Amino acid sequence: MNTLYYRNSPANEGVVLAEPVRATFVSDIHLALSTAQTWGEFRQLMPFEEYRRLVIEMFGEPGELQAVPGDDEEFDSSYIWGYHDGDYPPWLQAEIGQVLPPDLLERYTEAIGTRLNGDYYQIEDGDFVALKAELEARGYDLIDRSDLFFY
Repeated sequence: MNTLYYRNSPANEGVVLAEPVRATFVSDIHLALSTAQTWGEFRQLMPFEEYRRLVIEMFGEPGELQAVPGDDEEFDSSYIWGYHDGDYPPWLQAEIGQVLPPDLLERYTEAIGTRLNGDYYQIEDGDFVALKAELEARGYDLIDRSDLFFY
């Protein structure tokens, strides 16, 4: 059985669908970026490999690292490139095309272009009821994860 998480998008109207691992990953990043007060909290809240990738991107390769802020130093999410521009973390509404079967993608979504962030897929609340029924008939398990922060 395929499992998909869904929730209403806090950024755009409509429903977001994602695979559980991807939704949880993005939600953990949002949580870290929006709540960490120190670099230590940020490190603890972030998925390990993603934190490592960001540190290398920002401060250099291990052994060549510039001064990485200490655990007690103040963290500000504006330090992370793209966060306040909507370019980071990944935008899961833009990835719906990788999650839905092509025929359902065509029938129940509308591709919407943005000026800066590319295209995303809009699933209206009314269309989601029928889409959910079709996915479940095909063996998908859809779980409402409004408690997670992904969009």
